Amino acid sequence: ELNEKFSKLKVDGKLVFVDTTNATFTTDGCELKFLFGDNNVEITEGSGCYKSHGARCSFDGIYNKE
Repeated sequence: ELNEKFSKLKVDGKLVFVDTTNATFTTDGCELKFLFGDNNVEITEGSGCYKSHGARCSFDGIYNKE
């Protein structure tokens, strides 16, 4: 779940690892791809994810590990 100033995004399901640094998540026609780095994770949103969030939101981005 990701909360932003104007957005709240939430999906439920399982992350499937392709290898040690790549994973995919698919639910209700939404596919998310994850690329894990040493200090971050990059998420790329595929088509069909608009149903999981509003028009001004996206799962896309690079998120730093804390």
